[in-house]
Amino acid sequence: MNRYWNMRWLLLLTIFLTLAACGGARHTRSMCEPFFSCNAGTEWQFLVRTFENEPLYDREVHWPALSGEERATHFRGRFLLPARSGEPGVYHLHFRVRRPVKLEAPITVQNAVELDVMRDELGIYSEVVRLYWISAVAGTWEELRIYPSRSVLAPAGGVVDWEFEGYARTPLFTWQPSATGNLQVQRDLPRQPGDDSGGKYLRSAISETLTYSAGVGLTKLEQQVEGNLTMTWTLITATNRDKDPERIENDKR
Repeated sequence: MNRYWNMRWLLLLTIFLTLAACGGARHTRSMCEPFFSCNAGTEWQFLVRTFENEPLYDREVHWPALSGEERATHFRGRFLLPARSGEPGVYHLHFRVRRPVKLEAPITVQNAVELDVMRDELGIYSEVVRLYWISAVAGTWEELRIYPSRSVLAPAGGVVDWEFEGYARTPLFTWQPSATGNLQVQRDLPRQPGDDSGGKYLRSAISETLTYSAGVGLTKLEQQVEGNLTMTWTLITATNRDKDPERIENDKR
């Protein structure tokens, strides 16, 4: 009798562990699907081209404070390498999904994936200490950048540590269940008011067109400043993987 119960408990334990392992495997998958995969280990590599007219970046970063209020800083600037050379250039950008996560700070989001920036020759993610794609509303995805408390973008200007890390949110796309092919997203930043003391070009209107492909993700980004082509991202490889998050962490080390 004892042998019978021991075997029964062993069988139940085996079933429990198997179910737990399967559940863990499912957890490595992301809700980016079914439009495209955000499995842990999925990678994208882009060829980034800059043109005669310089590309610009625009950052609005929010900084939590001990008072409970947030401060926001806004910067628009040039990328260092094109600004120095004054010539068109070609750069590589490579990132991959590390793991799905649930965020509690700086904002609470149940559905998110953490990304590793593997190569960023242009400095698109300069100063970013953590990068996420988040979905606070079903079907809508944003990019979340986390900046260090001593960032030059912080209210203290990097002279001393700010009270908390800062964050910037950028819309990526809204997925519709009927989407089966390409999805195009337009992001527009109007011309900024003010005098030319900071540089007339920096106040220019910026537009970006992002093209997503079902089953792949972002395939192209095109930026224009005042209607002139300034930068493109073109997907050169996309690798859909399903790795264990611990293996991703070990690979990075």
